[in-house]
Amino acid sequence: GMRLGLGMGVVVLGGRVVSGGDMVVGQGRADLLAVGAAAVLVLLEVAARGVTLAREADVVELDGVEVNEGDDKEVARWAEMLLGIAQVRSVVVWRDGEGVLVRKGKGSEASSEAWMRGDREQGTVVDIALRTGRRAYLADLAMAPARVEFEFLPARTQAVVVWPVDPRTAVILGTNRARCFQGVDFGWLQAIIDQIQSSLR
Repeated sequence: GMRLGLGMGVVVLGGRVVSGGDMVVGQGRADLLAVGAAAVLVLLEVAARGVTLAREADVVELDGVEVNEGDDKEVARWAEMLLGIAQVRSVVVWRDGEGVLVRKGKGSEASSEAWMRGDREQGTVVDIALRTGRRAYLADLAMAPARVEFEFLPARTQAVVVWPVDPRTAVILGTNRARCFQGVDFGWLQAIIDQIQSSLR
């Protein structure tokens, strides 16, 4: 890690001092490679620590009610599995024109009637995700102006993922920790959401 990288740099520089500073071309290139490798090790260590710190945002208690809604048993079963990934505490499967198909985990009692019946508002995060077919990840919801669009999630929700299943359907995830997802988490989410997509066909 960082100690190894710094140690390599010190050994190389120390060797140059002991040898009186004489350097041939081959030695110079070797030393540059060694110092470069040390620098890369240090940078990797710093990056790894940065990721760790980012994932250690505070876990908060979400203000909401426990919900277990949905007539489609198979979709509901897959949706419940999403609650076991990272810090996901709220799952909503929503369809344009139909409204909420499934809700699991923590929910809000403040959901608007328009949202519940499936009215799609143009320009919202959900609308854009459905139109483009690309997921949206609001890693720190408190810093996002779009947080007002997610009043159907429990209060104090820390991060949101909107994952389009098809042009009319999205899976919306709320977490109790900001910046809580890494690449492997998105892999697990994709695998389960693929099953939801198959179940909805």
